[in-house]
Amino acid sequence: MSNHAVQPQETWHKYHATKLEDYLTCPRYAFYRQIIGWQKESTRNHLAFGSAWHELQEVLLRQGYTAEALAAGMDAFLLRYRRAFGPETDELFTPKTPSTALTAAAHYIMEYAEKDRNQKVLHLETCGAVPVSADRVIRFKMDSILEDARGVFSREHKTGSSSGRQWMDKWLLAMQVGTYTHALYCLYPQERVWGVEVSGTFFLKTKINFARVPCRASMPMLNAWLYDVNNWLDRFEADVDRLMTEDSEASPVMASFPRNPLSCTNYYGCEYHPFCLSWANPLQHLDDIPMGFYQEFWDPEKTTEDKDLLEEKENLGVLR
Repeated sequence: MSNHAVQPQETWHKYHATKLEDYLTCPRYAFYRQIIGWQKESTRNHLAFGSAWHELQEVLLRQGYTAEALAAGMDAFLLRYRRAFGPETDELFTPKTPSTALTAAAHYIMEYAEKDRNQKVLHLETCGAVPVSADRVIRFKMDSILEDARGVFSREHKTGSSSGRQWMDKWLLAMQVGTYTHALYCLYPQERVWGVEVSGTFFLKTKINFARVPCRASMPMLNAWLYDVNNWLDRFEADVDRLMTEDSEASPVMASFPRNPLSCTNYYGCEYHPFCLSWANPLQHLDDIPMGFYQEFWDPEKTTEDKDLLEEKENLGVLR
């Protein structure tokens, strides 16, 4: 083992909404996910399905809400999804399966074709970075930038298994929504920006539900978001510094990235809960990645798809 169990990663100081939200959930949770990159295997289907759904929605925005676009969108969905999961696994992940995605997409077109008739597509799958202070930038990757009678806005597509007031309310102050709103104000004149629209598709056992949440922020509230971002980034950076300069494998406890026990039961329970119950100092247990986990450091700047996937998309015509 090296002098320090944790090897610095270039992604540590590439800030994005997910990193901040992980830290706000629980600093120790962010340590496992963002600092050492331990990801739960069981989340891969949700991630693969969500990514494939984004591919489908991109085609609908690019080609229109038509039967032909639906077919092309499903081709794009399957290109992405089948790279992770074969047909033999579909029964394991009901209702998030390709067949249900086809049904949901058809219902989505019926629900929104008329409502979205006058929207203009400005950009799709847009990534970049905008300043949040004199020496910091925050990175973003927006599903779309659109314009209609309301103004310029970003529509973000989410998939889930339950809807309701709690799901809708959480987006109004979400770091991701704040980041996208800030990016839009950096990219377009203030009077032209409308905000962010979160579009949810919910895959329930017996039906498909939809919801769209309008998220807007005045300049004073956006300034409050900016203050919050820098406040939490100060704390994150202080924990990184403490981790690398004060904590070690020899310490009886790891003082940096402290645990937040109020977040242990979020959703279906934190995947790192057993580690927090057993390890006073996680740095003593990093030689082997635990069973059921894999290591990945997400870099928002590395969004270029591999050549084979791009060629397959081009051959199917889903990029036109």
